[in-house]
Formats: sequence, structure tokens, C-alpha cells
Amino acid sequence: MGDAASNKELEYIAYNGHHVPKYYAMINLFRQKSKSLEKLFRHYRKSNDSVSILKGCVGGFSRLDEEMYLNIFFEKQVIKQTEWKKKWKDSMIINNKQNTAEYLGTENLLNTKTNWTQKEIDSLINKLDIIILDDHESSKRLVEMVAELNFYTETKRPYFQKLIYFNEKYSSEIIKKYIEFCSK
Repeated sequence: MGDAASNKELEYIAYNGHHVPKYYAMINLFRQKSKSLEKLFRHYRKSNDSVSILKGCVGGFSRLDEEMYLNIFFEKQVIKQTEWKKKWKDSMIINNKQNTAEYLGTENLLNTKTNWTQKEIDSLINKLDIIILDDHESSKRLVEMVAELNFYTETKRPYFQKLIYFNEKYSSEIIKKYIEFCSK
């Protein structure tokens, strides 16, 4: 879809398509570093559109705003994998091992590629976190994602106090644990 459709066409599908094409259009807009990602996230938050997602052998329904947030957050891992792959390839070349079975076999397994930098992703995540935490109607699942993923990566966000409202609203152990982590 991403290679065949223009940015404008992808945006049209992301806003107006059926749920599944919306999901794929959003993924492609993200890969292309579209300037409209925050606007699209706000749009998905207002809609209740959900898609059936299969990740590995586990499937289920997820809202488009949740899937968008997760895809953006986990791009951090892709960036780290891409950096590791570059270092690994460089070391193989320096040691004249680029034509070995080890290199050729592993090269195909390490199919990581990103257009994003860590700084860009962190900035986008901060913006999405603020969008989520500034809206007192944010779903428990989305707020818990913010808390859990930042806790998992041991990231203390300066705006963590905004989670206090949601902890009182949802009485969530995940949110409570992240607030305690940030308070230390």
C-alpha cells in the first residue's frame, strides 16, 4: 500500500477507509514519517474503530489509537536493532567475514530498517503521552499503556503527575506502580 499510494491517498484512507485499510494506511504514514501523525492519533482517539490484530500466534481486537501508540513506542526497539545490525555488519567486514555462511545467513534474519531516530521517536511519544494524559476521558487501557511501557523502559516522564488523576479514576496497579517509580 505504501509504495502504491501517495501520502495524500494514505491520509484519505487512514481517515475514511474501513478499519483494516485504516490500520495499514496508518502504518505506512508512520514509516514515511508523515507530519500528520499527531492529528491522526487525535482522530483515532475520538473514533472507536478497532481491528483484529494477529501478532505471532496471539490475536485479539484492539483500537486503532492503541495500535498506533504501540507501533510508535516499539519503533524504539527497531532503532536499537538497526544500530546493533550496523555495528555487527561493520565488525564482520573489518574481520573479512562478509562472505562467510555466518554473515550471509544472519544478514537475512536481521531485517530491520527505520527512518526514525531515537530523538524523533521520543519526541513523538512525549506528544502522544500528553494528548492521552490531558484528556480525562482517555481509556484505562491507553493510560495503562503509557504507564506500563514507560515503566518497562525505566523512563521517568516529567509529566507523570498527570497519572495521579487516572490512578484515582481507574484504581490501577500498573499506574500506581509507575507513579511510585517516578516519585523515587
